[in-house]
Amino acid sequence: MLTMKLPWMSRADRRRWKSARTVADLGELMALWLEGEIASRPGYQPRFGPDEETGHLVPTLAALCRAGYVTTCSQPGFAGTGADGLWWEQCAAVELVVTDAVLFRRLVDAVSAAGMVVRVNDYRDGGVQEQSVVATTCDGEPITTFGGQIPQSHMDVLWSGLDRSLYDQVAHGTYVSIVAPEFGPAGDRLWVVLDFLTGLRREDPANPWTTTRKSKETGVAEVSDTETFEVIRYTADVVAVTGDGRLLLIERGWDPFAGQWALPGGHVDPGEDSRHAASRELEEETGVRVPADELVQIGVWDEPGRDPRGRYVTVAYLAVVPDDTEIAAGDDASAARWWPSADLPPLAFDHADIVAATFALPAK
Repeated sequence: MLTMKLPWMSRADRRRWKSARTVADLGELMALWLEGEIASRPGYQPRFGPDEETGHLVPTLAALCRAGYVTTCSQPGFAGTGADGLWWEQCAAVELVVTDAVLFRRLVDAVSAAGMVVRVNDYRDGGVQEQSVVATTCDGEPITTFGGQIPQSHMDVLWSGLDRSLYDQVAHGTYVSIVAPEFGPAGDRLWVVLDFLTGLRREDPANPWTTTRKSKETGVAEVSDTETFEVIRYTADVVAVTGDGRLLLIERGWDPFAGQWALPGGHVDPGEDSRHAASRELEEETGVRVPADELVQIGVWDEPGRDPRGRYVTVAYLAVVPDDTEIAAGDDASAARWWPSADLPPLAFDHADIVAATFALPAK
């Protein structure tokens, strides 16, 4: 027999959401929806549960909801080739609303201490409104963000069907977006930090990132083996110089280091070598075309911690271009400019080291 999900919320579910009077009530209902005990929730497709990719996060998200942090959206860390054949990367991230000042400070302190990126959007009178942060990219292009101001129309949809007094509480609450600084599964340490915060996970002094959780049924700690893994990303950068000693830099249009100057460069695409990636990125970001076989390799930079998003290994290349070479910013660059090599601005990442190594090369 063919079955189909009806495109509306059941009366029983509507009554349950409408009957909620406190943020604690709302958190409990959201936890029950995450756990599959309630078929529908406000602001989401009726009769559908959490996305499949977040299924393993349900215990963490439900514990947050019951602790006073009502989650609205989340995603796990991921890095890999999608069904479309393109390279997708996303940071582990969660957005939630909190109305208790003590809980808010406890949350921000915990995730900040763990090095997470935090964006706060406070809808109380005079509250701070911080900008969003990119959390998903496709072939290096920004796709989705977390944080940023929520329009009133979206707030109405997000909390549709709630009692008016409860709606006023959450619509004027503090929304916190927490994003792991690294792309890929390594960023899933975010969920460990949040489990410690809610008490779902107990800390093992011998291993503060243990995967030990408390069983929902028994409350007893269940220990599983810990797995250590690291996603390494491959990039290429270009030191483009003129004969009269000027250096080509781009102003970054996205985090990390949005608004700062850096060398042109970017991800090496699947099936591409770093030399051709360097040539392509130079043209995409600055309009300067240099054939790959004319680039000279400077070296490889692979120091852990050189990029706040995670482990990045870059191959740097030198391109010597005519003094009258014209430039035009494009792709991820918000601006492109020639700078005198003796008067460079502060550079993002470890690009100052790459430039220094370039000018230390013996003349040919």
